[in-house]
Amino acid sequence: MVEKTAEMKYGQPFETPMGQKTFVGEKNLLGEKALAGDLEAGSVTSPIEGVVVDWPDASPKKADNGEKPLPRRRCCRSRRCLISLACGSISLVAGVVMSFLFWPRDPSWDLVKLEVVTPDALMELVMFAAGGMQGDENTTFPEVKFYAEAEVHNPNLLGGEADPGDIQVFFRGQNVGDARSQPMTMTPQSTRIVGANSTIRLNYHLFQAMTNEVLMNELKLTLQVSGGAWVTGPLGVRLFIKIECDIHTSVDQVFNEEARHKVVTGKECQYKYF
Repeated sequence: MVEKTAEMKYGQPFETPMGQKTFVGEKNLLGEKALAGDLEAGSVTSPIEGVVVDWPDASPKKADNGEKPLPRRRCCRSRRCLISLACGSISLVAGVVMSFLFWPRDPSWDLVKLEVVTPDALMELVMFAAGGMQGDENTTFPEVKFYAEAEVHNPNLLGGEADPGDIQVFFRGQNVGDARSQPMTMTPQSTRIVGANSTIRLNYHLFQAMTNEVLMNELKLTLQVSGGAWVTGPLGVRLFIKIECDIHTSVDQVFNEEARHKVVTGKECQYKYF
């Protein structure tokens, strides 16, 4: 059975589904509002009873293969999206700047002063080495004390307050002494003088091994040092700097008071940060 559609002329009154009278060809605001609501709901009918209107489907299109509806793309120009992009860009720039500022660069140092605090103890060791004094496993050697100053260069863009540092001195893996550096204030990209007191302690076997090393290598001796100190930087950030060095020395310079600071002829250092 085919439903016949009423033929209506322009200007002829008719009653809408909403119960309002209007005329053919005249705009119906109520009908348009109802139509807009139907579009959002996905169910669209003609405002004129009996007249079928083919409106485009307002719901998301389905894929031909029966998959889920494809979601609409959201415009990335919305205020929320732009704010997110701006925050991400600012965070990236801030991260790069902070890394550049806080990433530690290795310092460098040079010995500029060396004093023998206990010259008598040093001469006693020299006498033992020259054979003027006999010793055995029960021989006790005097402690030799030094005071040294080093010129330390800080290449970093930030400074800090360094606590006293503790350093151990080794020869072929055996501890032969220690040193303690003084506290200091280091400003960004600057050079400062830091002092340290050191003590050399030897037993009979270490003394013999070091003496043989010096005599066989033209009065040259290589020592190892290992230690570190805490440094307090901006905002109270605490950083432990550890240093490990192989220090090459010329022993004969120890007896030249004017050139004693030249006892260090070379060094290879590694720094670690915790």
